[in-house]
Amino acid sequence: MKPKHLLILAVILGLLVLGVVAKQFYKPREIVTEEYAPLDLSFDTGRVARLEIGKGKGEKLVELSKTDGRWRVTGFLNARADQDKTERFLKMVRGVKGELRGKDKSLFTDFGISEEQAYSILLSDDQGVALLKVLLGEKKPTYDSVFLRKADSEMVYYVDGNLFAQMGLFEDPAKEKPKGDYWASLNFADFDVDQVDRLDVIRSVKGKELVAAGIARESDKQWKYLRPDVPFAPDGEKIRQFLSSLKTWKAKNALDPAGKDFGFSDPDLQVKLGLAGGGEIVLTLGDVEEATQEHYARVSGEPLIFIIPDFNFKNMNIDDSQFFVDNPLELLPEKTEKVVIRADKKKVSLSPKKKKDNLAAGYLNDLKAFTVARLLFDGEEKKVQSPARFSLEIQKEGAPLQVLDVGEMISAEKKEYAAKMRHSPQAFAISEPIYKQIFDNLDRLK
Repeated sequence: MKPKHLLILAVILGLLVLGVVAKQFYKPREIVTEEYAPLDLSFDTGRVARLEIGKGKGEKLVELSKTDGRWRVTGFLNARADQDKTERFLKMVRGVKGELRGKDKSLFTDFGISEEQAYSILLSDDQGVALLKVLLGEKKPTYDSVFLRKADSEMVYYVDGNLFAQMGLFEDPAKEKPKGDYWASLNFADFDVDQVDRLDVIRSVKGKELVAAGIARESDKQWKYLRPDVPFAPDGEKIRQFLSSLKTWKAKNALDPAGKDFGFSDPDLQVKLGLAGGGEIVLTLGDVEEATQEHYARVSGEPLIFIIPDFNFKNMNIDDSQFFVDNPLELLPEKTEKVVIRADKKKVSLSPKKKKDNLAAGYLNDLKAFTVARLLFDGEEKKVQSPARFSLEIQKEGAPLQVLDVGEMISAEKKEYAAKMRHSPQAFAISEPIYKQIFDNLDRLK
């Protein structure tokens, strides 16, 4: 290669190196830090009674208002707002810190923070007096940061923290906009567990209503079943646990009903909560989406329709047996005078109190784990008759004879047996392990 060509190549290489070095040291105007200037967005969160998020010079995207200490999404059917989400957002806005990146109105377009481009956050008190208004640039410096300025200031700050995500905006702010449904509470119902005095679960069976569970509070921890034929006593703590769980369950999504019925005129299930003072909350479960097995749900007094997973539906579709006390047969070997187990033609008698029989005591201790799987309705109760060929008789000290009759297997798929307490009309199902615990291998007790 000729010296002239080598010289040209050397010059080109030098220019490329110079360009790379220059690019490394060059910073766009919007990320150059100016001199220090503090950012103060302090305000009294307790005074905030209205939150508005807008875009440009007049587009309102989200509106929330606070009444009697509770937030509602006034711009989305006045739905209950997610209280934690709203308060968390206000706390984040108040606590932001930033680095000054510009202080000249001519640079607003570099940050996407002009009045025509920017998102606005306006906080007001209950009299409509503005407490704070800030603008967020639609250009994001990084995924978890924003450009921000006060509405009455030309100073633009780089702020750590993904305020856009806290507003429900997870895509490009220049292409997407936040929506009111993001702020809506997805909790099925808002209630005080201690104010619930009654619980009813009503199923729809062949077009007729069936009360699967009905229970009322007698005192702080004491509850009673509303039907006289329920065979075992309720456990107040189990009722409280159910109500506490129900209060926290969240829907997958919420939507505007837009005049549609969603199956609520003939619902699959209703859960009614009677409140102290006479109020009532009704959760109604309507149609189910076959593809996803998700259910449409409605809460009395609320404008939205919830979409809930199937496992939440199943957790609400309970009967009275959900709350039976542990050891519902109330078995105590030391207070049991006689036990007779009949398994077809086989009969075994035990006297644990008279004869200090360790096998008998062990058998009764094992039966403390006796549980009811569910109550039987709609014809399944006919699979057990009294007296039955399989039964368990229990004579306790100073108490009437107790007899458990066990009938046919309800279905091979569920592996449950029909059972009932003699002289009680309400039948129930017991699991196969419980059945075997009572009737299998009785020769070991002889």
